[in-house]
Amino acid sequence: MLPKRDEESYIFLLSLLRDLQEETKKTTVDWNLAHNHIHNILACWQVLVEVERDSVRLVTEINRALRLLETDLLFLGSARSSQTSKQRLSSFQPRLEQVIGYCNLILAEDE
Repeated sequence: MLPKRDEESYIFLLSLLRDLQEETKKTTVDWNLAHNHIHNILACWQVLVEVERDSVRLVTEINRALRLLETDLLFLGSARSSQTSKQRLSSFQPRLEQVIGYCNLILAEDE
């Protein structure tokens, strides 16, 4: 069971992830805003990692996926053609949904 403070932190992380998801679903993505979202997500995650030791496997998976999301976002923002953007976005969205799923799983374990 997650302590109340940790549960609130995961809920906040989940809201940051969903904000990023919504931003990247727009027809015209503000890459500076998306980049700020990923940095806020990583900062929030670092605080959680220091506290969360019980779900080591999930923590490891979320950490890996967040780093890959950051890299995907950099590549996505540097795409020159709409075709390249679409290809890169098609790999970004599932990874983002995966991290959201991991957070939901951690929150569900608490119930």
